[in-house]
Amino acid sequence: SVCKGLAMLSPLNSVSFDAHFPLQLTAARAFSLEDVGRNRVLLRLLAAEETTLTDPALARLEAKLDACLMLLPHTTPVLPEHACRVGLTQIAIQGKGTFAPQQTAMLTLMPNWHYPLSLVLPVTLSVLPDGVLAQFERVFDSEDEARWSRFVFHCHRRQLS
Repeated sequence: SVCKGLAMLSPLNSVSFDAHFPLQLTAARAFSLEDVGRNRVLLRLLAAEETTLTDPALARLEAKLDACLMLLPHTTPVLPEHACRVGLTQIAIQGKGTFAPQQTAMLTLMPNWHYPLSLVLPVTLSVLPDGVLAQFERVFDSEDEARWSRFVFHCHRRQLS
C-alpha cells in the first residue's frame, strides 16, 4: 500500500513514492518469456487503473475482468511485506540483507493487492545504509516502460496530495 514518506529510506534517481509492498529478492536466474508475459499483463492492469472509464461497456468489461482475477488461484507465493521507495528504474528496500555489492538477483514485487500477479525483474543490488537498492535491468519494451512510468507517477502524485 502507498504510504506517506518513509524519511529513513535513501532518495532515488527519479520521481518515486513510498509504500509497503510484498516483495522478495532471490538468486539471479534467466529472465523468461513467462516473466515477460506476466509482467505485461500486470503492467496493463496497473496502467488501466489510472484511466477513467466513461463508456458503460468498458466499465462492465472491467468488472468482468476483476471477477476473473478474483477467481484465479493465488499461485504467487505469499511474500513478506517491506517498506520501500519505488522509482522508475530503482527500488530502495528497507532492512538489512546479506547481499554483496553489485550482486544480481531477481526481484518479485506485488504492487497491487487486488491482483494475484507479481512483477518479476532482474536487478543489480547495492548496499545502502538503510537497506538495499535494486536497480532494474532493462527488460521493459517501450510500451511496458510507459505503463510502469504512468503507475509510478500516479502513485507519486497521490502521495503528494
